[in-house]
Amino acid sequence: MRKSIKSFYQIFNEFNRKFTLDLNNCNKIVTKLSNQQTSVYHTILDPQLEIIQNERRNLDRSLQEMYKINTILSEQLHDLECVIEQTGNDVLQHRCRINLPYVQTLENRLDSINSTVSLACGK
Repeated sequence: MRKSIKSFYQIFNEFNRKFTLDLNNCNKIVTKLSNQQTSVYHTILDPQLEIIQNERRNLDRSLQEMYKINTILSEQLHDLECVIEQTGNDVLQHRCRINLPYVQTLENRLDSINSTVSLACGK
């Protein structure tokens, strides 16, 4: 179980690293596209502006999806940490009777988190 949690933390940290890199890349692309000019005078019908606006919308949608995934992962991580803490407290107070369904529930939660992280990281 500890290996799984350690593995999860590594995957979660990798997700955060990739999320930060993607966000920085998105900002660079938006800045680059915003700074590109094909002529001194742009009109509303300028195709270059339309391309920039489309790219910006795509980047904004991607960013929103990443924020949603990050929120979901944070909630799942918090839930898992609470379960682990409660289990530890129960063990210390000699109240814990860990059985197979309980372990399977924890494994299912961890698998769910791992699959979400893997999906977000493109693995």
